[in-house]
Amino acid sequence: MKAFLDALYTLSADMGYYMVIGLLLVTLFNVIIKKEWIAAQLGSRSLWSIIKASIFGVPLPLCSCGVVPTGLYLKEQGASDAATTSFLISTPQTGVDSIVATYGLMGITMAWFRPLAAFVSGVFGGVMVKVFGPSKNVPVTAEDTACESGSCTPAPKAEQQSLFKRLKASFLYAFGDFVGDIAYHFILGLIIAALITVLVPADFLVNAGLDSGILAMLVMILVGAPMYICSTSSIPIALSLIAKGLSPGTAFVFLFMGPFTNMATISILGKKLGGKTTAIYLVSAALSAIGFGYLLDFLIGRFDLPIITAMSANAHSMDIPVYKVVVGALFMALILFHAGRTLIASIKSARGKRQTANAKSMVFDVEGMSCEGCANGIKTALLNTKGIKNAEVSLEKKTARVWGAFSPDEVADIITGKGYTVVGEGRNA
Repeated sequence: MKAFLDALYTLSADMGYYMVIGLLLVTLFNVIIKKEWIAAQLGSRSLWSIIKASIFGVPLPLCSCGVVPTGLYLKEQGASDAATTSFLISTPQTGVDSIVATYGLMGITMAWFRPLAAFVSGVFGGVMVKVFGPSKNVPVTAEDTACESGSCTPAPKAEQQSLFKRLKASFLYAFGDFVGDIAYHFILGLIIAALITVLVPADFLVNAGLDSGILAMLVMILVGAPMYICSTSSIPIALSLIAKGLSPGTAFVFLFMGPFTNMATISILGKKLGGKTTAIYLVSAALSAIGFGYLLDFLIGRFDLPIITAMSANAHSMDIPVYKVVVGALFMALILFHAGRTLIASIKSARGKRQTANAKSMVFDVEGMSCEGCANGIKTALLNTKGIKNAEVSLEKKTARVWGAFSPDEVADIITGKGYTVVGEGRNA
């Protein structure tokens, strides 16, 4: 148990520190670039649209499920299937937060190689869909932009806001809803990494022939593809795998496939993009992961690039500066706080459904939601408000239905405080 706690402590301190830096960059990124502007750039089936989609996707801090509503939103705004596929492949593999964390934990080589691979694989997948995919796009409607665990930035309000207000809203989003969306998966990633560190014998993977080569990479694809884990949370797992003897290229395949997709997103994309496009999307990604895994091992061996090794990965925990411990502890407290809020809201919602089955409620029309993550953020805030017994937020209907003892103004303040707009007054339901 002590070894497990030591590994968990080390990973938490390092990850927390670099996550805070990354989230500050997320704050700035969300102020500078708007999704509406991105959507306007991706309408044609040209190679340039595919390239732009991959460029836009690389720095976005969205995971495999959060990228689905954003990608389908772009498609709804007129992006082609090829550009949408490029965006869907490049975006979840990395982001401004994970680039910073990758540099801090895995070194400069992996920090530049990871976004490069995301960009090239996105272009490759988009071109494959352009060449071999259906000639006509599958139509996507507004309600298709929902994803059960998605994360998004609230759509900007119609009125012009000051730079300070936009920075404040973006900061609250980055350290609020964004952290809340990844909290469970971040904690799970740390626990898995600590368990690998403690339970997997040092020479097990090497003796099993899974340290490098095509078989090891295929195993990484089979392990990573169905998982739901964000690009940042995959780092400690990959780091622990390298510490157990995996080559950097093999560990990279997990870094690629883990955040890339999961069973839920495959199901959604199969329905919304069509079976043929989805198959091309998956095969392109798998081929890219293996190709870049081999390329990374070749470049390291040929040019002696600086890279974290099994020895340095195991020694990574020897000395952690005090400032990293402090910042990491604050971030972990924030993660646990959001995980607790979400858990309490889930329990309250389950209990509230029974208590308010036949009770009166009020419905509020809400503007600005663009994915299920937006709806979940509003719901969690409402359920953590005293007097509210239950709440249901519908992305499809653009409504929030609330039960309990509250004033309409109080509910409106909660929703507007999250960055959305309440249209009109609440009505009885």
